Amino acid sequence: MQQQPISSKLPDSTPLVNPSDILVCSTYSKIYAISKRNGARIWRQDFPSGFLGGGSSEVISLYLTGNNVIAGAGGKIVCLNLINGRTKWTNAMEGMGYHEVGVVGNDHTPMAPADSASSSSMGVHNELPPSYVGQAQDPSLIFACSRGKVLALQTNTGQTAWRFNCPGGGYHMPAVLTEPRYHGTMQWPHDVVYVGCGQVVYCLQAHNGGVLWSSAISNAISGHGYMCMATLFASQVRSHCYTDNSTIPHQACVDIEERRRRRRRH
Repeated sequence: MQQQPISSKLPDSTPLVNPSDILVCSTYSKIYAISKRNGARIWRQDFPSGFLGGGSSEVISLYLTGNNVIAGAGGKIVCLNLINGRTKWTNAMEGMGYHEVGVVGNDHTPMAPADSASSSSMGVHNELPPSYVGQAQDPSLIFACSRGKVLALQTNTGQTAWRFNCPGGGYHMPAVLTEPRYHGTMQWPHDVVYVGCGQVVYCLQAHNGGVLWSSAISNAISGHGYMCMATLFASQVRSHCYTDNSTIPHQACVDIEERRRRRRRH
């Protein structure tokens, strides 16, 4: 069984806070939740013992959905409670190695600012991505990627839903981008997942990993081959969420792999 519920040792008196007021950070193999108001620490958690293979230099990728903190590192995924940091589930991602992990999800319902109503009444209109509330949606999934592979996990349990080995993807860190079933002129009957790995882009069905199409966009034979992708929808959503590489650590992978090579030479 891949999933291993882990009991956290955090005190029961951990104060409740509004999830919207929390900033989650990771560094030196630890995960921190701090207040967006004043930077005060709310909780701290180590990545689960035995899950990291490279010590304190490991990069922990982060993705938040609902009250879940999804963290990926060392070829493993862990889900923490956003409010108190307790571990909900882990997935060992068998066969995915022990390198950096990228994490994204298919939650396409953007959060409106708490003061959006009052802002509108004052003539201030917040530019938000389109809402998909009321439309049919696929089950909530987390997509973890590492070393030419993508793993879909059920958000609530951490159980593996499906796995996709990028043909010819080698050991590249895949880029993953998700979109809802109805967007623009696209009328897919399901959510879709775009996976870019090496020279090829794949369009997958989100609920089962089935390939809708694939396209070789490059014939390059040298260079790093770390792909980045963007759509108008994804870019608009990200502009309200983050502007860094916290979910897919491409540059961190390059840097860490170079450090590993230097250590092997010595």
